[in-house]
Amino acid sequence: MSSSAGHFAAPSESSYASANSLDDHSSRPLDVFPKTTKDQQSDASSISSAATYAARNQHQPHPQMTHETHYDSTTYAPPVDAPTSSSSVSSVDHLSGDPFALGEDFDLKRYLRGYKDALQRDGIHSRTTGVCMRDTSIYGLGSGYEFLTTFIDIFAAPYRRFKERQVVKKAILSHTNALANAGELVMVLGQPGAGCSTYLRSVAGETDHYKDTETTLHYDGINAAEMRKHYPGDVLYSGENDVHFPSLTTRETINFAARVRTPRNRPCNLSRNEYMSRVRDLIATSFGLTHTYKTKVGNDFIRGVSGGERKRVTISEAFALRPTIACWDNSTRGLDSSTAFEFVNNLRICADELQLTSFVTAYQASQKIYDLFDRVCVLYAGRQIYYGPASKAKDYFLNMGFVCHPRETTPDFLTAISDPNARQPKEGWEDRVPRTPEDFERRWHEHPLHAQLLREMDEYDRRWDENSSPDSTRSSKDLNDGTSAVTKHEQYRDSARSEKAKTMSKTSPYTVTFWMQLRYCLIRSWQRFINDPAYIGAMAFAFMFQSLIIGSIFYNLQDTTSDMFTRGGTLFFAILFTALQSLSEIANMFAQRPIIAKHRASALYHPAADVISSLIVDIPFRFINVTVFSIILYFLTDLRRTAGGFWTFYVFLFLSALTMTTFFRGLASIMPNVASASALGGMGVLAIAIYTGYAIPNINVGWWFRWISYVDPVQFGFASLMINEFKAQKYQCTSMVPSGGDYDNVSSEYKVCPITSAQPGQTTVDGSSYLYASFNYKTRQLWRNLAIIIGYYAFLIGVNIVASEVLNFSDLKGEYLIFRRGHAPSAVKEAVQEGGKPLDLETGQNTQGGNVEKSPPNSEETDKEYETIEKSKDIFSWRDLSYDITIKGEKRRLLSGVNGFVRPGKLTALMGESGAGKTTLLNVLAQRVDIGIVTGNMLVNGHPLDSTFQRRTGYVQQQDVHVSESTVREALQFSAALRQPSTVPLSEKYEYVESVIKLLEMEAYAEAIIGTPGSGLNVEQRKRATIGVELAAKPALLLFLDEPTSGLDSQSAWSIVQFLRKLTDAGQAILCTIHQPSAVLFDQFDRLLLLQKGGKTVYFGNIGDNSRTLLNYFSSHGATPCPPDANPAEYILDVIGAGATAKTDRDWHEVWQNSDERKETTQELDEIERSKPETKEKVNKSDTHTYAMPIWTQIRFVLLRNFQSYWREPSLLMSKMMLNIFAGLFIGFTFYNQGTGSQNMQNKLFAVFMATVLAVPLINGLQPKFIDLRNVFEVREKPSNIYSWVAFVISAIIVEIPFNLIFGTIFFLCWFYPVKFYKNLEHTSDRTGYAWLMYMIFQMYYSTFGQAVASACPNAQTASVVNSLAFTFIITFNGVMQPISNLIKFWHWMHSLTPFTYIIEGLLGDLLHNVPVNCKPNEISHLNPPNGETCQSYLKNFLQSELAGNLLNPDATTDCQYCRYRTGDQFLMQFGMKFDHRWRNFGIVIGYVFFNVFAVLLLFYIFRVMKIRSTRLYRKITRTG
Repeated sequence: MSSSAGHFAAPSESSYASANSLDDHSSRPLDVFPKTTKDQQSDASSISSAATYAARNQHQPHPQMTHETHYDSTTYAPPVDAPTSSSSVSSVDHLSGDPFALGEDFDLKRYLRGYKDALQRDGIHSRTTGVCMRDTSIYGLGSGYEFLTTFIDIFAAPYRRFKERQVVKKAILSHTNALANAGELVMVLGQPGAGCSTYLRSVAGETDHYKDTETTLHYDGINAAEMRKHYPGDVLYSGENDVHFPSLTTRETINFAARVRTPRNRPCNLSRNEYMSRVRDLIATSFGLTHTYKTKVGNDFIRGVSGGERKRVTISEAFALRPTIACWDNSTRGLDSSTAFEFVNNLRICADELQLTSFVTAYQASQKIYDLFDRVCVLYAGRQIYYGPASKAKDYFLNMGFVCHPRETTPDFLTAISDPNARQPKEGWEDRVPRTPEDFERRWHEHPLHAQLLREMDEYDRRWDENSSPDSTRSSKDLNDGTSAVTKHEQYRDSARSEKAKTMSKTSPYTVTFWMQLRYCLIRSWQRFINDPAYIGAMAFAFMFQSLIIGSIFYNLQDTTSDMFTRGGTLFFAILFTALQSLSEIANMFAQRPIIAKHRASALYHPAADVISSLIVDIPFRFINVTVFSIILYFLTDLRRTAGGFWTFYVFLFLSALTMTTFFRGLASIMPNVASASALGGMGVLAIAIYTGYAIPNINVGWWFRWISYVDPVQFGFASLMINEFKAQKYQCTSMVPSGGDYDNVSSEYKVCPITSAQPGQTTVDGSSYLYASFNYKTRQLWRNLAIIIGYYAFLIGVNIVASEVLNFSDLKGEYLIFRRGHAPSAVKEAVQEGGKPLDLETGQNTQGGNVEKSPPNSEETDKEYETIEKSKDIFSWRDLSYDITIKGEKRRLLSGVNGFVRPGKLTALMGESGAGKTTLLNVLAQRVDIGIVTGNMLVNGHPLDSTFQRRTGYVQQQDVHVSESTVREALQFSAALRQPSTVPLSEKYEYVESVIKLLEMEAYAEAIIGTPGSGLNVEQRKRATIGVELAAKPALLLFLDEPTSGLDSQSAWSIVQFLRKLTDAGQAILCTIHQPSAVLFDQFDRLLLLQKGGKTVYFGNIGDNSRTLLNYFSSHGATPCPPDANPAEYILDVIGAGATAKTDRDWHEVWQNSDERKETTQELDEIERSKPETKEKVNKSDTHTYAMPIWTQIRFVLLRNFQSYWREPSLLMSKMMLNIFAGLFIGFTFYNQGTGSQNMQNKLFAVFMATVLAVPLINGLQPKFIDLRNVFEVREKPSNIYSWVAFVISAIIVEIPFNLIFGTIFFLCWFYPVKFYKNLEHTSDRTGYAWLMYMIFQMYYSTFGQAVASACPNAQTASVVNSLAFTFIITFNGVMQPISNLIKFWHWMHSLTPFTYIIEGLLGDLLHNVPVNCKPNEISHLNPPNGETCQSYLKNFLQSELAGNLLNPDATTDCQYCRYRTGDQFLMQFGMKFDHRWRNFGIVIGYVFFNVFAVLLLFYIFRVMKIRSTRLYRKITRTG
């Protein structure tokens, strides 16, 4: 399980027992999942992924490690009662049968000893290492706080940055040390913000992203630089967050890690695949994951394994990497206490057997977990206040003058030392104990244990210094007695080299070659694609749908001049759609960036291998989609019907699509965050759409922007598609000049086709001439463009590869509070004035001084505050509660006949192993499930639940869901204002909020922004704010809490539970799920409901003093009695078989069903139901409403909060403003100073068209915010009936209006005046005013349209795809790309239905009405009149037609110069547009806005509300009584 096998020492035979007499005290055998014969055969010979053991050292002595540490020598020896550290097993100790079989009697220690025996027989050498880190200081930027930046503050940023120089160089760690010999376990303890994570990163050498680092670090004499450069996989940092590809299964995730770290020198001549599969099976068996092999890992948005299982996947992946030193950052978070112990126990076994060195941070660690460690490090505000034997740490602080509370575990006591609120000095020692972090550090430096640590470090340095003599530095602690440092380092390097694949460089940090990495990454990329059928299906549908739509719009094009422009539109749409479908690559790249960064740190593979593999795997999917798209579109539109024509079309379309995939991926790879990449991507889409060459030919673009067309690969693809379609083609002219009447009898010799490049007297137009005259395309450029596109493709692949290998973005930053400007505590204001000083992250107070304890709050005032808490009088009960859901057609029962009740004044705990259904039960009781079938009774005082139940209960969710831009006080005030009865004055509600803030001790950060983790409140503060939001509602009935202590350190957890205890004592009824409670924490609860897997009850009843009642129940029913010093909470979980690999010999649910205690519970439920009042108390009519406040009050408060949220998220408004400014100027100066030529009319048309296309990126910008607010509403506020969904929707619509009007006006000014639409207009102010008004209504249209789409979509990514698809569908039929006269009759209804028909007609009709057209020389049609006639006399009758253009030389007798348009109105008539329709169009667009508002309401109701209501119809909740 680790690459650490005893490298520098194998113990003597007396050091430990043989495999047949295992040390029971040092390891607990791991239970395994029962396997079939087939499974057992496949698991036979499964081996650890550990690095190999150095057989050459097997006869060297190894002293026993004991917990009784003596300091009579110059070394520290770990304890006797701890697991013995062993690193080999006698070869005579043969195991019967296959030593590597994973059968029912699987034991990890025996397995590893058998594995080492196999390594020795094969002569495979391995490596281990310890670590020594001396005097390490890590610096970051920041002082623990920031001021909130609003939208307006951005413009004052330069001034404030100069005025408020608050960012200072801050020490995150100060002068810390670390020492661990190979095979030692070190626990790192400290409060959140103490620097534990940074300490682990420092040990692992991952300090690149900090501001500054001062350290001396080496691993058994190998300096940190060499280790990070050549052996980065040997030192592992496993972060707190679970970062995986969510679409991969557990099997695939572990497989990949094991595969890329499979060594060349494998035991038993195993193939790579055999080795990999056996590593996987061993690790999965050890951590209880074999049943999840085929389940996706998932994440917060994709359903997969449970949270605890995902954490075990993270641990398993890390083990598969075979490190010699592993740093585990809070890897027990989310695990129940039994599983957490199993994880650390496995670390202990690996340390003993394989010499794996581990550093572990763990919150709320149990005593039996702590007892497995050799050393402990205690940090306080970045300062090291203890580092030494774990067995001496408690006595060290007791002797210092502090008191350890009864039943307080050692890790809880050590963590409490760094909390002034929690530590307690002995009576009379108040003035003698240290007070500040500096005082504690000083005491530590003065203690003999610190001097001993320094001597050990000096000896360690000398021992592994190649210039030192081994004999002169040898001591009893040496595990490689007789082996010099030079020999050790040579062996280490030889071992690493022997693992590398053949042909690899000796200095390469990787285990397998680049081509093997590429192959493995290809397998993984393929699995990621295949496991995401929704994405594959959505892309396939989009391509097929668009091909059918575009094909039908441009159906059966004719070889005539009337379809020449339309053919260009067909090709433009085809290449633009296939190119822009890759836009989603930006989001995908950022989603996988943390995963690649994690693997890069461990040198699993070159990031370039993943880049190339993703591009390769994308090819077949892109190939299939483009093939289907091309076939449908090409033959529906009747493009050039030749084999060469089709394949040329296909090749350029396919290559353009691949090239744009690399473009968007490359863009993502060089940008630091998704916001900037998306903004650039949006600008890139706009540039590509305009400069492809269709909207405006490149020859008409000003020199200032013409260069863009040369860096746009799509432009070269479009040019080749046009050349392929038009070259050597003749197009019949559909309308000659002159025509009609007597002119039809005139010879074509005296006519001309009014098309650019047409020749006098010719009835056809040559396609090649048309291309050159209109677009400056030359037919010989066809294959040149292919070479250019391939060149761009290769270049962009290079950009991707270089960026992935060179750039390494990281979002590492410390937590800091963000205060509203003008509302910060005085300490923050003083710090700003003084230039910044380190502040305590929790209180915002100066950390440079302070008392041992914070001054306790006035008890009388506190009691008064608790008296204001709403006292519950009602009893909530439930009987025979079951919950069933259907997954993939299979019915699954999550809760099974659960009974229980919650009385006022009683604190009830809900416990069980991971997956037992704790949160599910809480959700069902709180009426928060929207799928499945619930059966059973849920009653309040024996009466069925009414419509006010959800409003009268509080629910503190496990996830702290808030509007991140609100302050703590604002969040509580919002909850109080809308949830307390309407009869209570607002001032009284706000006074109650202040009481809650005082009760929760949140005064110091009440004006701090809640923010997001890492930027805003820390974990404990967010949990307190979540509890405060629910308390502010004055829940009269019940308060539910779902794991309120999860993720908190022991002191924060104690603080939260103590607060719940006080609430209960004040009369509140509370039901709370609890995770990994300590004995002291568990004692605070009155009653317990214990569940096992399947949602089955194991116990419900009183806990009793010191848990006596609970423990007596289990012992009286056959369980081994609980030891006096054991934690009862852990004991009961062990008894019922909780844990990843645990099992039990009896069915405790069955025991409960037949117990007297269950009968007593049933009797109590009967009594509760019998004692119900005959009639309910009379209540005010307003108290029976679903919502406490009327709808208009709801809208007012929600709208105010939305405005605050928008205003306080400057990136949102700034990106919207900058996009409008950029797009306005970009489009404006692309179509700069348009004149009155024929082409200028078309350019103005596309200038208007592109102004409407801008809606797509603008909608993509507003939808994520809408969905974020909707998520808060759906997850927390809707289930609590805080306000109506109607209030949410109306507020969301209204909040967009002022920003759209302002930013839309900015766009209009930047767009309208550079194009110079105002030139040649009649009544300029009137026409300009109308254009502005229409564009403002368009702003309303697109925002409501985007919100309607977002209402129906589950997330922003899906909304973006649907929005683009729907928007493309709508905008296609507006008559610009295909005039209605050429549109097949089937789609005429769509032309009339799309609002863009009326938006574009309104704008163009207004801006081109009566604008004279003066053709430029290349736009003039030339024809000769019959002999003896002038141009005027010949064309007189023709010119009298309404559609006739302008004759420029009426008196000429030859070469008549004819301009096809006289005014802009004639240009518009070919598109069916008229000036007279402008006010009609304005009214219709307003109607569409109101329709969109209705659509938002309807879709939100159907997809977000009715989804909940409809499922309730299927709930069969039996209401009795």
